[in-house]
Amino acid sequence: MCSRLRRGANAGKTAVLLIAMFCVVPLVGAEDKNSTRLGISLGGTHAVGLDFEYHSGNNSIGLSIGTWLFHDICVSLSAKRYLRTSGSTPYVGMGLWSALSFSDKGTGNLMALCFPTGIEWRMFEKHSLGLELDASYLFAQWGAAEVDEPPLRRRFVFIPDLYYKARL
Repeated sequence: MCSRLRRGANAGKTAVLLIAMFCVVPLVGAEDKNSTRLGISLGGTHAVGLDFEYHSGNNSIGLSIGTWLFHDICVSLSAKRYLRTSGSTPYVGMGLWSALSFSDKGTGNLMALCFPTGIEWRMFEKHSLGLELDASYLFAQWGAAEVDEPPLRRRFVFIPDLYYKARL
């Protein structure tokens, strides 16, 4: 029994070490300059929207504002970690998004945690094209949407996103 516990503990330590290396190693060779980017996106936490992103080295924080059907507003805030600084750049992130819808019956709101994962290609010096998969965990719903639909099941929803961003 003790040897099984030791093996489990060693496996846990190995996993923690690999995750730490995964997070720290990309800092080597990180860009020193900060930049701001503006873009448009199709998909993800909205059907069409505007993206604002502030980069500092390999990290960024982004704000997206968009809509699904033009009678709602979707806002998301996420932090991303870029794993390289040039060429095709994979990234992972975490954030929160909310969709506020307006109808004749009133307003409704949906809240979700989002975990964006994707890859970005630098097309020219200041222009990038990206493909992302947002794994969103829907955790809250209230307002007019509750009247017409059954209660929200807490689950993950995977939504693709294609975007273009330009550095300002």
